[in-house]
Amino acid sequence: MIIFVQSIINGILIGGVYALVAMGLNLMFGVMKLVNFAHGEFLMTGMYIAVSLTALWMPSGYWGIYWVTVPTMLAMAVLGCVFYLILLRRAARFGAFPQMLLTFGLSIGLQGLAQVLRGSDFVLQRNPVNGSALRFSGLTIEVGPGIGFLTALIVAVAMGYVLHSTRWGKSARAVAENIETAEMLGIDARRVFVVATAISVGLVGLTAALLIPYHYTYPNVGQTFAMVAFLSIVIAGLGNVVGSIFGGLLMGIVQTMTASYLDLDLSTAFIYVVFLAVLLLRPQGLFTRGRRVL
Repeated sequence: MIIFVQSIINGILIGGVYALVAMGLNLMFGVMKLVNFAHGEFLMTGMYIAVSLTALWMPSGYWGIYWVTVPTMLAMAVLGCVFYLILLRRAARFGAFPQMLLTFGLSIGLQGLAQVLRGSDFVLQRNPVNGSALRFSGLTIEVGPGIGFLTALIVAVAMGYVLHSTRWGKSARAVAENIETAEMLGIDARRVFVVATAISVGLVGLTAALLIPYHYTYPNVGQTFAMVAFLSIVIAGLGNVVGSIFGGLLMGIVQTMTASYLDLDLSTAFIYVVFLAVLLLRPQGLFTRGRRVL
């Protein structure tokens, strides 16, 4: 029983990180109908930015390493704006497919640039959070992933509010539903796209800052997170941003339960089994009723 409960806890904690990455990925798809293949590389870039900031200065104390959270998130949000205005906006003139090819090429380019600038070493900044855990009744809750999970819950609530109760959120939903009609009503679609990209990449920056206390940084670090996040948004429902958190948590639980009861090497493979099962039985996603946009 202890193993079962511990596996669920571990899965939820890992799933919180997957959910954060998935929410940003799903926001871009929901608003812009674009699968961003460079999403994982933006996570890697954010982790290198956060690691570099901690190398410059890290306050003493248990929570000192988390000072980089806001600067990294803001830096990545600005990068997201630049990414859209300089690259995506121009590629959009030729349709959605060139945009996807652009993000795929950017993914390869960012990995290569990281290897040239930082090498292939695994980087982990020393800090008190790494290895720290809460223990009770034979169960262990790691502090680093726990903070990531709590942050994912807060972000999910915030995203739900933004999308359903703010002017920009209503505009984003209108653009996602029908861009031509939205523009006829006076909504600036380009502004919606810029903000959506900034939020999406900014969330990746937030995730990156939450990962560096306990996870190694290296050029390919974003690939695994991005792939699981993509599977999460398909399972949750494409365009269902808030539902992404449930997809991420489900992926984390499936992964840890497989590792605990079957084999560690099968943990990733079993995720794809669940993914294929959902595609066959409920292709619109587990947490989407009918056609759902954001």
